[in-house]
Amino acid sequence: MDKQATARGCYALLLGLFFGWLLSFPMYGPVMGAMAGARDVEPGSIVTTFLITHAAGLFGFGFLGSRLPLTWPWFVYGSLACLVLTLSFAALPPSWWSPAMGLLGLFASLPVIVWTRYFADSAPYAWRGRTIAVAQIGANLLLILVGLALGYVPPVAMLVISAAFLILAAASAVYLLRRPGGLPSAGLSPVPPAAHEAEAAPPLPLWQLICLIIFFFFGAGLVNQVVYPAQSGIATLPTALGLLAYIVFDALSGYAADRVDRRHVAVGGLVVLGLSLFIGASLSTAFGLHAAQFLVQAAYAPMDVFLWVTLADIAPRAKPTVYFGLGLGLNVFTIYAGSLAVGRLASMFPGSSGALIAGAALFLAVPLVALAPVRISPLRAVAPVAHGETSVLASFGLTYREREIALLLLDGASNDDIVARLSISPNTLKTHLRHIYQKTETGNRRELILKVTRRSEPAAAPKSVPKGAPKSGTKAG
Repeated sequence: MDKQATARGCYALLLGLFFGWLLSFPMYGPVMGAMAGARDVEPGSIVTTFLITHAAGLFGFGFLGSRLPLTWPWFVYGSLACLVLTLSFAALPPSWWSPAMGLLGLFASLPVIVWTRYFADSAPYAWRGRTIAVAQIGANLLLILVGLALGYVPPVAMLVISAAFLILAAASAVYLLRRPGGLPSAGLSPVPPAAHEAEAAPPLPLWQLICLIIFFFFGAGLVNQVVYPAQSGIATLPTALGLLAYIVFDALSGYAADRVDRRHVAVGGLVVLGLSLFIGASLSTAFGLHAAQFLVQAAYAPMDVFLWVTLADIAPRAKPTVYFGLGLGLNVFTIYAGSLAVGRLASMFPGSSGALIAGAALFLAVPLVALAPVRISPLRAVAPVAHGETSVLASFGLTYREREIALLLLDGASNDDIVARLSISPNTLKTHLRHIYQKTETGNRRELILKVTRRSEPAAAPKSVPKGAPKSGTKAG
């Protein structure tokens, strides 16, 4: 297995385990429901505290990540902090749950932001959709297992099982950090495979993505409240079917995002969510409600994939965490705002106002997707590195790390950029640069670029020469 495939597997493993905990406990998961039921506590306000502080943490750590090197050890620290706070719920009195959940929301955002930095820098462009899809599928499989065990295991034991996902995530990160090639540094794939194809299409503007996030996920929060309350007396079968729908649509969306195009994934999510809204609002039968919940969960999958891969595509190299913090924070906040809005709208406008507002939000989101390019181009692909230059660097006998640094030099990255992206010290970079210049027999960055560029030119496809035209290197006439 090559290093790229290893990196993809490591990324998916870590995020899948962390999200398995996130979905099973603090984000209104079955473990939170069981703990609240055992203590006779209303979990709504507690989960609300988590969502608000989690969104704030994503915003804050996202902006902090552009100024501080939030490397893989911070993923471990954040996971361990979440572990301690999670286990504390077994002993804390209910009056302390809300403050503890507020802290948990903040700390839970740190591992996510660390993961996004490496996802944007190192996940190959043509594999981003499937990488995030595998992580989300793994998390939902863990959620299904937790739900199946809930009726047979005491709530406190379920809390420990959920916390075990954090232990596995932190332990896996520590193991992979110690294992050579287990967690490659950022910058593993500085140029996406489809960079040359993507140059023709302008990147999706950030404002357009923000509007799409707000309209879609606000509408999704409204749809959840329109569909789910009527199902309070229905058994857990629809919930299980909904999770299975999410898994199936997640796999399809990850493949489509990589092999077809990003826009079709978003359009699919909008269509399925709109269909769920129509069925949930018009059919009052058990079958209609089951179908609506199935479609709501299915709609989340393509939009989640679209959100993650698009943020990675458009994030500037110097500050990917800022874009992810903004996008994911808005995602969490707008879902909560949409769920909260239903109750307020119902008191102001009796009737099916939630369904109408959700439909309006979806309607506004459609033109935003329609304006998106077929294949969204990452900003870092503006000046792509040719494949010939990669082979030229290998011919000098450079190590993998030295080639990685040389590619970044050719791509115009500054020394500070390289230090931040590869998580190395300035002195280590100086050592690598000295070795690169020695092996390439150059004295500085300019000489390196000129030498590599000249050597890579013969590797390019020869241009067709019209019959009778003078050959290259000869004078006409």
